[in-house]
Amino acid sequence: MVKILAAMICHIKEIAEGVNMKKLLFLLLFGSLACSAQEIKGRYKVLSGPDEGLKIFEFNRGNFTFSSEGHMGIKMLGKGFYTSGKGNLILHYSKQKDADTSVYNILSEKTDGNTARVEVTVRDSSGNKMVGYVSLCDKNKNRLFTTLTDTNGHYRFTVFSSLSAGYLLIDFLGYSPVVIPIAKLLEQRSTISVQLREQRKVYKQDITETYRVVENSQNRLVLLSDKLGKITLIHDK
Repeated sequence: MVKILAAMICHIKEIAEGVNMKKLLFLLLFGSLACSAQEIKGRYKVLSGPDEGLKIFEFNRGNFTFSSEGHMGIKMLGKGFYTSGKGNLILHYSKQKDADTSVYNILSEKTDGNTARVEVTVRDSSGNKMVGYVSLCDKNKNRLFTTLTDTNGHYRFTVFSSLSAGYLLIDFLGYSPVVIPIAKLLEQRSTISVQLREQRKVYKQDITETYRVVENSQNRLVLLSDKLGKITLIHDK
């Protein structure tokens, strides 16, 4: 009888310990989920190398801004809204109006044939003629063909409608580009005067970036991206 009672007590103890273990596992799991679901809010500095410049993220009520300033004085800016859940942070960058956009003027006359006959002259913001890149791009703005103007900024060419070109792109390193739809030039002889302005700002826009939240504590936010790798953000109070 004593042995039976002892066995029953031992069995009850094992059940109790099992229940406590389940409670412990539940608390650990709940705590982990609560940590990953913690609201992302405030100003963060990206922990980066000395050659990468200062990068800042600010999160507030579902919206965010991003700024990055390199040593060449060129700023990269972005803003939009963010969503989070299931351990992920998704940044949706909105389209922005670029104040540094280069300008152009087109003088056209009607011609026969479904072609675009184009003559380009490129100048800088002071009006001086400069070398520039002239590219034909597809409808997704991927370059199909690229060439340089002459030293006086001149280039003349013909685009046939049978080509898969969707845009004419005129740019140069360090300058904001000019993008013109090819459809705007077809069946015309066009003289295009372009004034490229120095690019002081670059905008991240119309893109979505997805990160895995590795850590979200009071002092820092650690993200993981397939393209960018591990990114550590320090809370800037």
